[in-house]
Amino acid sequence: NRVCKDGSNPALHFSMYKGMEVFIRLIAHANANLDIVGLKGCTPLIIACENCLPETVKMLVNNGARAFNHCDDSGWAALHYACQIGNPEIVEVLVQAGADVNIMSADKLMPIHLAISTAQAARMSPTAPNGIPWNTKDALKCLQILVNNGADLDYVCPYGFSGMSFLKMMGLVK
Repeated sequence: NRVCKDGSNPALHFSMYKGMEVFIRLIAHANANLDIVGLKGCTPLIIACENCLPETVKMLVNNGARAFNHCDDSGWAALHYACQIGNPEIVEVLVQAGADVNIMSADKLMPIHLAISTAQAARMSPTAPNGIPWNTKDALKCLQILVNNGADLDYVCPYGFSGMSFLKMMGLVK
């Protein structure tokens, strides 16, 4: 639990950014604070979601990480990142563990809006801007998980669309 001046746990945060799951497990089992906030306001969960590490997300949640609704300096929570990369496995783990499906980012977006934009973008490119593969089917599964767990379909984001307008456009509802 030794921390730097910026508040980060150097071993945990370094291991998270490098995807070193063996070290992350060792640190977690040593009773480290798995919700510790590091550089740019990131928690280990945010880092794992942003880097599409489903097994790491599961391991963090199973070992006590609970900062599901903490937003980093850019105003996004772990669920925003999970929906942006379109990984239904991560979205499911976060939602089942207690993440707020309607958490609002600093730029007034909810996870459902990111799942929608990912579904649209995946139709045009098989690879996300961060190099992680994505696909429309997985993005739509993320959307389904959010809807099944109470996501607000009526809120219109700053870009002018709601969850319901997207579902209608895709022909998924009338």
